[in-house]
Amino acid sequence: RTAEKIKKELATALRSVNPEIMEIKGRDLESGIPNTIEVNSNEICEAIEESLYQIVNSTKEVLEKCPPELAADILDNGIVMTGGGSLIKDFVELMEKEIGINVYLSQNPLDSVVLGGGAAFDNKKLLQTLQVREN
Repeated sequence: RTAEKIKKELATALRSVNPEIMEIKGRDLESGIPNTIEVNSNEICEAIEESLYQIVNSTKEVLEKCPPELAADILDNGIVMTGGGSLIKDFVELMEKEIGINVYLSQNPLDSVVLGGGAAFDNKKLLQTLQVREN
């Protein structure tokens, strides 16, 4: 519960000159005694940075392998981010900065993956075009 609260309220993809601070209450793992500490958004940014850059780098790899006609569409229309991770503060901005393409947040990021998957299963022709092929 505390980790989810930290993620929703403090997690950020870019460091800040004036980081947000949150008081965290819990049990100290070393002493076993209840304790309160302060955590700031820059510390959380540092903790999740490697994971965020794995997403950035994976996205770059996919874009590098895109056929030219799809690459043109992506340049014209940008990328839409979905899922809970896309809600991390400044993640859209980080992606744009690192990839150099417009990035947008889905209108319904928490449900859009499931809704899109459901639409694909309902449309067999669309599903066939999305099949993964091994090299």
